[in-house]
Amino acid sequence: MEAVHPDVNRQRDPLFPGLWPRYLVAMRKAGVPAKNMQWYERWVGRFAASCQDSPLTERTYAGVREFIDRLSASGGYAGWQLLQADHALFLLYRDIVKAPWIAQWRPVEPSAAPPICVVPGTGRSGGCSFRDQVSQAKQGALDELATRIHAEIRTRGYSWKTEATYRHWAQRLLAFSRAVQTGVGTMLAVWGMRLSGATWDIPMAGVPLPQGAAYLPLSIGGLLIAAFALNLLLRAPDIRTEGG
Repeated sequence: MEAVHPDVNRQRDPLFPGLWPRYLVAMRKAGVPAKNMQWYERWVGRFAASCQDSPLTERTYAGVREFIDRLSASGGYAGWQLLQADHALFLLYRDIVKAPWIAQWRPVEPSAAPPICVVPGTGRSGGCSFRDQVSQAKQGALDELATRIHAEIRTRGYSWKTEATYRHWAQRLLAFSRAVQTGVGTMLAVWGMRLSGATWDIPMAGVPLPQGAAYLPLSIGGLLIAAFALNLLLRAPDIRTEGG
């Protein structure tokens, strides 16, 4: 039995063959930042799913505006997200569908990114600490990985389910690497302490310190490695599948 995405009608698919590769090219020509491309495609997918009985090629500008107005009325989206959705659909109808009514459109270029500093897990902007900014930098690296996976899968024409599976395994691989780092740090800390304890009674030549003091940096370094790696493992930032 053929698997069908839950947002796609079995009788009349609103999407059309070859859409995603062509849309990827259109986004690149329009200068859409790579980290935002997957969200542009999701806005198009949501718009397509909003009226499954009507193919994208048959919809009107009034239908687009109604979709944007519903997003705005829901109160769940920031202004920059609404602008991004508007621009995503504009690229679709200007460069792919080439709708005859495109001249009616008055697009507004979207913000390239959310507010400069958004506290992770809260969506609150402003007042970020250095730790928050570092966390955003780490998440940015994960977003870049997600973008590369997404672009490759879309170029090859794979399904959404395949993309979700790839993301899942990429996330597990990241978790495994952090677990390995935690284990290595713990091993260094334990062996450093054992070596230090075993040689603490032996005086160091030319210095009024025990020989075991030489192994303390190894133990401390191992503890730091384990602590930072364990923090990343427990927090486990996701390769995002939703957002802006």
